[in-house]
This record gives sequence, structure tokens and C-alpha cells, in this order.
Amino acid sequence: MDKTRPIVVADTGPIIHLDELECLDLLADFNKIFVPDAVWREVLRHRPQATESQPKLFVRHGALNFSPLVKALTPPPALPQKAWTFRRMARSVC
Repeated sequence: MDKTRPIVVADTGPIIHLDELECLDLLADFNKIFVPDAVWREVLRHRPQATESQPKLFVRHGALNFSPLVKALTPPPALPQKAWTFRRMARSVC
């Protein structure tokens, strides 16, 4: 049986809501929780006390580098759609 612990990367919502419920200690089952910088800033903005209750658990992490395969499978951001008014559409159809 593999005894390695999984790598955990946290999002803002679970950190904030577990802290609201005073249950951040549930995350102590994991060795470390990697928190991307953007998530860290959002937690500090909305629930700064969450970062203070389990300081050794959270590891701030810069932007994650993904493998070329993950990058290839990630869809590009959606292109902005043109805003058409009814008048403009009517002219373009006629």
C-alpha cells in the first residue's frame, strides 16, 4: 500500500468556509496545503483570521507550472462575442 500523502492545492472557498465553521483543523490530515498567491490574497481580503489559525499547514505557492500536456488540453479563454443591437442585426440581414 502506498503511504505517500496526496498533494493538496486549496481554493479560497473551502478555506474561508472551514474557518467559519471553526473546522480548519480537519485539513491537518494533510501534510501541507499549497495555496496559490491569488487564493492567499483572496483569503486575506475576505477572512484574514483563517491564515492565522493554522499557519504551519498552509504553504504559499506562486504560479503553478503545468506540464506541456496539461497546457495542450486546457481550452483557450473564450473570445469576446461581438455585441449586436437589434438595429444593427436587422441592417446586416437585409
